Amino acid sequence: MSPIDGSIVVFTALGHVWTAISRGYDHPSTHIVAEPYRGPRCERAPPASVERRLLGCIQRLAPLVERRSVLAVYDPWRIASALWDRIPEPIRGLALEVGADMVGLTGSYAVGCEREGSDVDVVLYSRDPADLALRLREALRLGVIRQCSPERVISKRRGRPDYSSSLQHVMRSVTESCVEGVPYTLRILREPVGRQCEAWHARRIHAGRARLSAVLRSHDPDRILVPARYELEPLRASPRWILGERIILESFRTRYSDLESGSYYIEGEIFIEEDGTVTVSPDLWGGVWLES
Repeated sequence: MSPIDGSIVVFTALGHVWTAISRGYDHPSTHIVAEPYRGPRCERAPPASVERRLLGCIQRLAPLVERRSVLAVYDPWRIASALWDRIPEPIRGLALEVGADMVGLTGSYAVGCEREGSDVDVVLYSRDPADLALRLREALRLGVIRQCSPERVISKRRGRPDYSSSLQHVMRSVTESCVEGVPYTLRILREPVGRQCEAWHARRIHAGRARLSAVLRSHDPDRILVPARYELEPLRASPRWILGERIILESFRTRYSDLESGSYYIEGEIFIEEDGTVTVSPDLWGGVWLES
């Protein structure tokens, strides 16, 4: 079985054992799409521990771990079952209250590298994700979900452009917030299982990097799911040639799911579709920031 989004992958590279976190659902038989994460002493795994390639399965650049270097793969559902009592009770309660059919654990708590104040990284799946999203937003409206403090939000975004404006969005986020003072990050999946894919050659063309200011349209209730996709109406852009094209923002990062409509500054990798659509991904390079 292929890993699910959020699975912990233990592998060897550069003469050491590392962990990585799988991304997405489509994985070739020879590799796993996974971002390098931590080493045995919880040090940050180096980017050079994985290779990066344009992968046809997902039509984008991806960090790849060779399967022959993999020692073990633990899916988030299994980790949550084994470590259920280590998940702070407010987070367990929220996951069950909003109607998740499956609750998974990933990130620092899953690999034993959590510290005081660490986010609890939770993976949720529901057969009715729209209802789950409505329940999360109701919990936000009722004050069950609320940010721990503006200072915490700013500290997580220090050094990024216009983080004070980004704060306005994050304070209303249901995927990256707090319950009873416990910080969490939620990944809401479109599917509960992974799948194997052998398409190495992408139909997309990687066309470099973009920086743009754009109006983001966000009316789809499924935008809370990973990967999240949005229509963009560019106002200014570099390179300028993308201004006349249809542009989509696509991300597997929880931070960019459930964005509200508004004006954003965006940096990311450019991919051109066969029909001329331009897709911008901020996952390997770049970011998304709300403009004031």
